[in-house]
Amino acid sequence: MRYSGEEDGFVCLDSISILARPAHCHQRCRVSFLGVIVGVLLLIGTLFYRQVEGWGWLDSLYFCVITLATVGYGDFSPQTAAGKIFTMVYILLGIGTLVAVLTRLADALAAARRERD
Repeated sequence: MRYSGEEDGFVCLDSISILARPAHCHQRCRVSFLGVIVGVLLLIGTLFYRQVEGWGWLDSLYFCVITLATVGYGDFSPQTAAGKIFTMVYILLGIGTLVAVLTRLADALAAARRERD
């Protein structure tokens, strides 16, 4: 794990957690917070593609999900320069965030299993 224990919680050593949440947050709080970040990323991406690329709501959200999931069916792709630049940044930020969410979720599940056993 990347955190050190204290009496009533954990102090997380990664920079996102230090800046974005209280130091004494439990595993569930960490996973929930990162889940909110993913939701915000999807919302921002959806709004951007709707406005800049002129796609519908469903197509915009669909593109965001398949992009962050690294599926990339190829049925949609940004056509504007702004859309292409945004997509490059979106992929880098979004995939890193999804990896963080999955890591936190796996840590929380492993901790719950250890407590049960």
